[in-house]
Amino acid sequence: MHRPATFAALLGLTRAASAIGDFWVQNDFCARVKGASDDHPVTYEDPQTKEKTTHGTADGRRACLHHCLTYTATQAIVTGLGARALGIRVHPGAAAAALALSLTTHYIADRRVPGKGALEKLANKTGKTNFYKLADFGMNGAFHLDSTWHHGWETVAALIAATKATAHSRTRLERVRASVGIAQLGLQQIEDDLSAADVDQAELAAILRELIEDTDPPGGFIPAVVQLLTAAARRAELIEPDRDGEASCPLHEAAALITDNAGQCLIWAARALDPQGELA
Repeated sequence: MHRPATFAALLGLTRAASAIGDFWVQNDFCARVKGASDDHPVTYEDPQTKEKTTHGTADGRRACLHHCLTYTATQAIVTGLGARALGIRVHPGAAAAALALSLTTHYIADRRVPGKGALEKLANKTGKTNFYKLADFGMNGAFHLDSTWHHGWETVAALIAATKATAHSRTRLERVRASVGIAQLGLQQIEDDLSAADVDQAELAAILRELIEDTDPPGGFIPAVVQLLTAAARRAELIEPDRDGEASCPLHEAAALITDNAGQCLIWAARALDPQGELA
């Protein structure tokens, strides 16, 4: 996998993980208390017990840190699993550096103490004070500036994670297993369609013909299986011990049996269900 593709994949995984960590994993207490300070305490009401508690700087810092730790853990899990599924090997050092950057920058942004938060100060210095305070017209300026801050640092983190990342090349057997899995899903869909209560004689016959006939689009299922076995037989002819046909002949026979027996039986069944269908 080329580095730009690796970066794009890691960025997409990181972005998805960030949204999950920020909006689903973060609990209500952290979301409300993480900006608390002694000068601007936050009163939190437990949604279950309705008990109210007041929180200052120490609790605000702990709540923000707790959120950032669960947020970063979510990124590590989601991105790690996604990278593994895509065959991307992320260097442990690069992954650690990326996660550390994500945790630190997230804490800086989310510790929004009124009048002292890093984002509010940055907005004031860059002429975005009014936008930061905007909470009308269906928009929330502070939320959007917060999001762009996170997105920017997520991009940097993905760049770091992509450093020294390598692609895990699947073995031939792994590719075959994956292809067999895909084929099984397709066959399961056909089985579900065959099990439908409204399938009539003509439609069942048409489905059977699709499995055997080399029509438009070319290549039915049975001919495809025969072609696969024939390819295996030809390869066996080249590598079998003593070139005596002990491996290749059974494969050729299997292909012939499928064509002559299974294929012919499907044709007979389709003809019995809908003789007129062969004329279509």
